[in-house]
Amino acid sequence: MKTLKLALISAALFASTGAFAQLKVTDWAAKTGPLFPHSGIVESETEIGLVDAQQSKAEALRLVADLLEKGKTLKWVYVTHPHLDHFAGADIVKQYFPEAKFYAPKGANAEMAYQVKTRRLPLGQGTLGGANNLPELAPTDFIEAPKKLELGGEAVEILYGIGDHPDSSVVWVPSAKTVIAGDVIFNKTHAFFGDHNNVPAWIELVERIQKLKPEVVVAGHSKTLNPSGALVGQQLAWLKDLNAAMKVNDSWQYVKAEMVKKYPDYANDFIFEFSYGVRKPKMK
Repeated sequence: MKTLKLALISAALFASTGAFAQLKVTDWAAKTGPLFPHSGIVESETEIGLVDAQQSKAEALRLVADLLEKGKTLKWVYVTHPHLDHFAGADIVKQYFPEAKFYAPKGANAEMAYQVKTRRLPLGQGTLGGANNLPELAPTDFIEAPKKLELGGEAVEILYGIGDHPDSSVVWVPSAKTVIAGDVIFNKTHAFFGDHNNVPAWIELVERIQKLKPEVVVAGHSKTLNPSGALVGQQLAWLKDLNAAMKVNDSWQYVKAEMVKKYPDYANDFIFEFSYGVRKPKMK
């Protein structure tokens, strides 16, 4: 009987301290287009970490509403890369959670300002509410993120590399065996590649993720809510086919034709023309 009582007391203590608690990850997707970005909500018993802060003001407010209803402390917000559709809602989140720490990869503040200046109006053309639904100014006070963030006594790891932006990263939640992939891994969606000319480095980062053997992957953009670990292999295949097509004929018309032929069920085939439109001036 004493042994049973001790076991129950020990279990209660571990439950109260969260020593054995697994972090929970929720795949939170935008309700409106054109890009439908995803955020990741990481939860312990009392704290929340948010990965990516959405694009439009309306989506950021929807996200904030869901965070508020959890009744927990938002400890930190981490932006995986400086693309407008992943960081633009940060100031709205900060209005409601002013005590949270806001992290991003090195050099993100300057790049965010550039993104708002150059892409706010083009993205506004396909956004409900137009450019008025997008931030006029970029957030300016992101802290350079370390390699690990803490939540509920557990280390949440950050892997840096190249994704659809040269300063990209993913978040690895070990206890949940989950990767929140930002725009490194997509789900049944053609990926933007206009901000660099280094697809092989992108492949290397996805191969690093593959070695983690994640059971769940929250994609940065997704045709359907299906955060499966199988997305890693799918993204690797897509990137290798993209790289091969670009080596044959580096034009958006040829690359689009080849990739749509190989992946006819993927969304956002407009991304090829857009990527080349952004990429060619930068490559000069």
